[in-house]
Amino acid sequence: MAATQEAPNECYVLANDQEQAQSRVYGGLTQLMRRNRMVDWVVGGERGLAKSACEFTSGTVIKAIPSEAAGAAGSNHGFTSWDELWGYSSSRLQRLWEEMTPLPTRKNSLRFVTTYAGFEGNRSRSGIST
Repeated sequence: MAATQEAPNECYVLANDQEQAQSRVYGGLTQLMRRNRMVDWVVGGERGLAKSACEFTSGTVIKAIPSEAAGAAGSNHGFTSWDELWGYSSSRLQRLWEEMTPLPTRKNSLRFVTTYAGFEGNRSRSGIST
């Protein structure tokens, strides 16, 4: 999405906590970027792949962000990637899910979820079924 959709764009990686978003999801993404020679598209090249964010020469930004709605408010995201959604069990995380709803003002605004169903009979308090 960061490489192919309308630029500039904001792409966010979210998980149950900052560490998971940063190390597992964003870290995996940077490895894929290195293998596919996309580092040349990153401002600052290899050094531009900071621990939790990078910017493409097109102006598009990819960031691993903490799971908090207040910090995510007002974004102009075209893509959000959610990891292990079954763990989003608080009203705070429900607000984050709502804050990061795909935007109708962008040409393409998508939400991508990678997770498993959770535990049998479990329904999170947030209202997001698992």
